[in-house]
Amino acid sequence: MNNHKHNRTIESWYEVRVDGEKVAAFAPISRDGCDKAFKLVEDTHLDLYKGKQMQIVAIHSNPDWGNEAKKHQSEEVIHEENPTVIE
Repeated sequence: MNNHKHNRTIESWYEVRVDGEKVAAFAPISRDGCDKAFKLVEDTHLDLYKGKQMQIVAIHSNPDWGNEAKKHQSEEVIHEENPTVIE
């Protein structure tokens, strides 16, 4: 019996960012992960993160790049909530 554990690299995930800082991540990219990211934004943008910019960003990397993977990640902003400015 082979008890060797395989190291699996997460290749894609969603990040929820507040004013550019990551506050949560959901992996892998899937309908469930997307739903969780949108739910977090929906539940917090009017109270906990009121007045802050919130983004959901899809991150993609390629494990074949090894240690260089972080340098070559692609990011796509798929949703953004901007603070409401009342004049």
